[in-house]
Amino acid sequence: MKNNTALIIIDVQIGAFDGKKIFPLENGREFLANVMVLLDLFRKSNFPVIFVQDCGDIGGAFEQDSEHWPIHPLVQPNNDEFVILKNSGNAFIDTSLKEKLDQLGVKRLVLTGVHSEKCVTETFLAAIEENYKVIIPEKGHSTISSKGINYIDKVAAQNDFFASKGAKVLSMFELKKKFFSKLDYTIKDLDEN
Repeated sequence: MKNNTALIIIDVQIGAFDGKKIFPLENGREFLANVMVLLDLFRKSNFPVIFVQDCGDIGGAFEQDSEHWPIHPLVQPNNDEFVILKNSGNAFIDTSLKEKLDQLGVKRLVLTGVHSEKCVTETFLAAIEENYKVIIPEKGHSTISSKGINYIDKVAAQNDFFASKGAKVLSMFELKKKFFSKLDYTIKDLDEN
């Protein structure tokens, strides 16, 4: 993978995990482990990493400057990484994301984050519209069960949707093997968890 590829981490904020304002991610630990692996792979390869932080409604799970708003402590940005603040599901609307990607010469995005069927999908659709190539790690996004649909089925359905719209949907193992095989880095195949 060339360094014209950026990792976009969407809304991985405390409010998605603490269960105080919304139901927490049911696979929060596994999901965070996957994000941590992606983050480590990109950092070791000196590829750009961009965090997207939702500035939610007052009283909501991602209310700006509330205890729920910070990026999760296990995936904190380094000083040389970028944080884009957003006010809608789509990380391209009224933000500097496209400008930052253009400055970095990015042509391909690896999208990870929460919630699969909301902010991840809205950002994915905008990325496709902006002609970016998109890679979706199969277990690199998550959501909660709702309306009688298990989160596992919702994530699987979104993966099918992403693939139908032109994304490469890869397991964590496939992503590492295909794009980061030259790194002296060993990970357990997280798809077996």
